[in-house]
Amino acid sequence: MLSKNKNLKHLLGLTLILFFGILFSLTLDGLNSPSEVQNDDDSNYDDMGPELKSSGFWNLTGVYIDGTATGVGAHNWTWAVNQPWCNGNGTINQPYIISNITINALNSSSCIEIRNSDASFIIENCTLYNSSVAVFPEFHAGIRLYNCTNGLLKENNCSNNNGIGISIDQCSSINITKNNLVHNGYDVVDMSPGLYVRSSFSIIIDQNNISDNFFRGLYLDNSDDSTIHDNNIFENGANGIRLSNYCNFNNISYNFINDTKGDGIYFSGTSNSNNTIYKNQIQNSIQNGIFISESHSNTLYKNNLTRNTGDGIYLLDSDNNVLELNTIIHNNDGLYSLNSDSNSFIENIITNNTWDGIFHYRSDNSNFIGNEVNFNTRHGIYVYQSNMNTFTSNNITKNLNNGINLFNSNHSKFDENKIYENFHGISISNSHNNSIGGNNTIKLNSFHGILLSSSSANIVFNNNVSLNKQNGIQISNVGNNSIYDNRFFENTNHGILISTLSNTNRVYENDIFLNGQDGIYMYRVENQFLKGNIIFRNSNDGIYISESNKSLVSENHVYNNTGDGIHLMGLSGISSENFIDNNPVENHSTLNAAGIRLQGLDCYNNLVKENILIRNPYGIYLFQADNNTILNNDISDSNQVGILLGGSDYNNFSENFIEKCDHGMSISSSNNNTFYKNIISECSPTVGILIQSSSDNLFYENSFLNNIIHIYVMSGVNFFNNSEIGNYWDNYTGSDGDFDGIGTPPHTFSGGVDYLPIWDDHGPIITFISPTNDSRLGYLMNNFEIEIIEPNIDKMWYEFAGDSTRYYFRYNGSFDPTAWDNLWASANDGDSIEIYFYANDTWGYNTGETLIIIQDTIPELNILSPLNGTKLGRIAPDFQIEAEDYQISTMKYTIDGGLTNYTFTENGPINQTAWQTLWDTLANDDTITLTFFVEDHIGQITSDSIQLIVDKPPDPPSGGMIPGYDLVVLINILSIFLTILIIKRKRAIQ
Repeated sequence: MLSKNKNLKHLLGLTLILFFGILFSLTLDGLNSPSEVQNDDDSNYDDMGPELKSSGFWNLTGVYIDGTATGVGAHNWTWAVNQPWCNGNGTINQPYIISNITINALNSSSCIEIRNSDASFIIENCTLYNSSVAVFPEFHAGIRLYNCTNGLLKENNCSNNNGIGISIDQCSSINITKNNLVHNGYDVVDMSPGLYVRSSFSIIIDQNNISDNFFRGLYLDNSDDSTIHDNNIFENGANGIRLSNYCNFNNISYNFINDTKGDGIYFSGTSNSNNTIYKNQIQNSIQNGIFISESHSNTLYKNNLTRNTGDGIYLLDSDNNVLELNTIIHNNDGLYSLNSDSNSFIENIITNNTWDGIFHYRSDNSNFIGNEVNFNTRHGIYVYQSNMNTFTSNNITKNLNNGINLFNSNHSKFDENKIYENFHGISISNSHNNSIGGNNTIKLNSFHGILLSSSSANIVFNNNVSLNKQNGIQISNVGNNSIYDNRFFENTNHGILISTLSNTNRVYENDIFLNGQDGIYMYRVENQFLKGNIIFRNSNDGIYISESNKSLVSENHVYNNTGDGIHLMGLSGISSENFIDNNPVENHSTLNAAGIRLQGLDCYNNLVKENILIRNPYGIYLFQADNNTILNNDISDSNQVGILLGGSDYNNFSENFIEKCDHGMSISSSNNNTFYKNIISECSPTVGILIQSSSDNLFYENSFLNNIIHIYVMSGVNFFNNSEIGNYWDNYTGSDGDFDGIGTPPHTFSGGVDYLPIWDDHGPIITFISPTNDSRLGYLMNNFEIEIIEPNIDKMWYEFAGDSTRYYFRYNGSFDPTAWDNLWASANDGDSIEIYFYANDTWGYNTGETLIIIQDTIPELNILSPLNGTKLGRIAPDFQIEAEDYQISTMKYTIDGGLTNYTFTENGPINQTAWQTLWDTLANDDTITLTFFVEDHIGQITSDSIQLIVDKPPDPPSGGMIPGYDLVVLINILSIFLTILIIKRKRAIQ
């Protein structure tokens, strides 16, 4: 029996040890878990105190409480709680409550004044009026709190006070809710606000009616971290809400501010920062909806500003603010920024304002993003004396003046804006180094899409400018601007107009089409650069240049315009020293249209060179234009005349190729011109050259080939050879008996004689330099170099076997990329490819040579082992690859990204030293990239890579706690073990 009792005791002990161990563990868990504390501002005051002493009302003349007052008769909380109108003990659960009293302060003090209190208190349902005036430092009010915390002012009527409705001075954690603050401050001595918060923080002002106060509705002075929410603020004298002198981190939201005599919300003084103005309704203010002065880093978000007499939002000397998603309607200026930098204006709706949607004046480094700026009476956005601003993705439509008006402003950017149905889309004046680019759409404006005047060094690029009622872009009195990569189309007048003292501008790589007049119109300008534009289907000329000098017109593709392709006019002013070079001009089919026209007595000393003119009625037309040079142009398929001269003297025509025209040349009333080394070929059904009423023109070293009639002189005396040589005539019937290249006898024709006709009976000699015949070529080796011996070379071209397309060239270079790609795709490694090179001379002799090359594809490479993703230790692996090519030059690999390459000739191991060195620096599961390279004998390289994974054993345990075990659990297990051991020993003893 004793043994059983002992066993029961041991079992009981074991049970107690387990119980207390588990309890200890749970206690530790409880200590380690976070506590949950509910903190609700309203819950601190609702339903927490005792019932009032009575439910009646008291009429008093003033209450004064000083929480720190002492002595006999001191008006502290101890005194107050003994009054019939005060209950509670000042704790958060039982605050002091002052309720249901009416106080007429008889214009002698505040109605209720509490000072120096940190006790919790409530003032509710009181009527407080006729306080005395508020004059510093005595801010008398219906309720005045000084140096207080933990107060709730609720549902009081603080109206008709000579001073302030409610005054909060050097307080914190005060909640002011559902009070009426009406008609305060009408003693004109102080002009007091409805609610005044001074040098305080953490004040909540919520659901109050603040109306008809003589000066301001609500005034925060040097106060932080407060909330002004859901208040009705009507018909106050100066401002609805004013923040002044270092008010920071306040939240002003959901307030309705109406009929304010001054500004709806006004930030003034010095540096009110990091405040949020959110979802307020502000309307009918006599001045501005929101006026922010000398205040920084504030956020104005989703406010509605309507029908304010001043501006919707006015920023003055204020930086780094964010204005986002505000609706600004029917104000003076929608948004006015003066001397305010680095602000952001994002996705605001700014519409139907009396002046500008946005007026940005002397303000820099700001961003305007995604704003809707519509139906404003003046400009959509007016930027004046402001620099380095960015305008992105704004919709600017139907403003009465300009969509964007930039004046005396520099270094700004405009991109991805939609600018429709304004006067000018964008107007830039006296402004420099701005960028209008990045897919702006500018259309349907009632005047110009873009107007650039008195400005320099601006860039206009990548815009769509269309359907504007005047010009796509007009440039006047400007210089050194770049207009490129734009689309100017379907504008009523010109695509681009450059006029009057606009010098040294660059217009290149634009698409200009379907405009109502000229594609490009230039008037009285110099040093323009027009290059690489595509100009087609415009209703007048592709390019019209009048009274302009020293401009380059090069590499423009001009086609299918109703008038001339390029028209250079010097009728009443000089057009001189212009260079029209290398332009394809084609398909101008209107009667009397010219590919290139030079016109006017003042059109002289211009160079027209290396242009390609196809299917124009007149290829090149000179009318009353003297002393110009027409050099090395290709003119074909003109159904009137290849080159037409009318009343034009002292011009030089050299090395032009004219073929398949009705008339090759027609020369009328034109004298003293020189024609040298031109080719006139296959002109029918009329004549190669027709001459009438023209004299003293000189023709030599020209070639007349396959024309029905080479030349016909109706009237005039001209010369068809100089003192050394004449021309080549394919119908010449003489011979060259002395082998001097000059035929005998002279060549005669209607109206003229060539006394020194050219004799030639052999063609050009072609030699291949690179590649040579039977060379193996890779895909990227598509360059060629040939030598052609011929003093009078005309044309050079090549053709690929099976393709009759002619690819003309002037210099050694590379094969046509599209044709080369197609050729390469159709052949296999080792296939022979034939390329035919041709050259002809000016006398009509052709020579052809065949180049044979062999296709050589890049080497093939396949990594067999190790496999991608293999885990490997410190011993370098063996590798095995397959490489195939006509002739392999080099094989190598790298494991360090190419810092060191290891050459090999057969499969084998990776370099052990390199592998071990790299492996030691890496952690487990890191990767090593193994890359192989194979290069063939012509330099083509193939590479392939695999990822190998570092496999390292885990580190041994480092001591300390045993992983996975809780200390309390170990103690419990140890206790059980010791208990069992004790029981066994005692049994053994027994």
